Amino acid sequence: MTIEEIAAKAAAFQSRLDETRARLAPGAYGWYRYDSLGNFFTLAAMLTGDRRRLLDLTAGMPVLDIGCADGDMALFLDSLGCAVHAVDNPDTNCNRMEGIRALTHAMSSGVEIFERDIDDDPRPPAERYGLILLLGVLYHVKNPFRLLESLSRHGRYLLLSTRVARLAADRKTPLSHIPVAYLAGDSETNNDVTNYWIFSPTGLERILARTGWRVLDSLSVGNTAASDPATEEGDERMFVLAENNRQPAAGGRMLHGWHTQEGWQTWRWTERRFSAEWARSGRMLILNAYVPDAMAGVTLSARVNGVDLERARFDSPGDAKYTAPSPAGMKPPLLVEFELDKIHTPGNGDERELGLVVGEVRIA
Repeated sequence: MTIEEIAAKAAAFQSRLDETRARLAPGAYGWYRYDSLGNFFTLAAMLTGDRRRLLDLTAGMPVLDIGCADGDMALFLDSLGCAVHAVDNPDTNCNRMEGIRALTHAMSSGVEIFERDIDDDPRPPAERYGLILLLGVLYHVKNPFRLLESLSRHGRYLLLSTRVARLAADRKTPLSHIPVAYLAGDSETNNDVTNYWIFSPTGLERILARTGWRVLDSLSVGNTAASDPATEEGDERMFVLAENNRQPAAGGRMLHGWHTQEGWQTWRWTERRFSAEWARSGRMLILNAYVPDAMAGVTLSARVNGVDLERARFDSPGDAKYTAPSPAGMKPPLLVEFELDKIHTPGNGDERELGLVVGEVRIA
């Protein structure tokens, strides 16, 4: 199903939601007043390539909707056959989650609802998700780094929207190309005291990269010329689709000799030869690994841009660390190549070369 088809179905589902709301008493707090399903039309303008078949990205795994409000997105995705977990905090939800509970019951939906303060506990309800929705939530989070990092341990893709700013609140200081976030005052952003960090566009991209996400598609809407973090007129929203990028080559990229690791843990099995590349220079090469029993006594060799470094021998199984000074005067990119003097082959039909279990390798 293409994103255009999804958007069309979302518009039709909105009519069902409106009819259901009209039959239900709104409760003491009323209904959520924003058009959540309209986001799909923005996504139709943003998504590219195979990602336009958005639901294919879930790979049959559940969808997590954080900050679900009345559950419009969760209920709609459930109607398309997705397993959906909806999370919100009753203390900050507009109607203390009465809305999503009433609609889920009235529409006989299979959405699973979870009450959680993600500032206190950023862990999602389940271990793995194909797609995580974080729409209009990030600027309400006190510790966005902690949340995004936690989600990267559990999600395959992240669909995010948040307010961004190109100018500071004085509307003079440019922020666009600086990786920063503005801490809103309690009288700014429509006097909403639950608004905290308003990122610059560059700041949002930086925090995503630092927390294990790689931006695939992005689009800004609203005041994209002169947005600010404080006024209604200066409101700009940035939409992002990001892919989980947790991998052991911190700040760099893995090249060859790394086995696939499901579950998105950082650690990876290596082959006899494995390599990574960094776009910046540094003084020290650091590798943290685990030596399996069968690999005790292995010797590790390393080179940077063809220059050999000191070797290291790991005589005992268990945690191991390799450090070596990077050759002086090396200009990036830095190609780091490792080689082991032996490997382990599991057998029983598994003929892979297994070497070390690398948790992290970096240039510092």
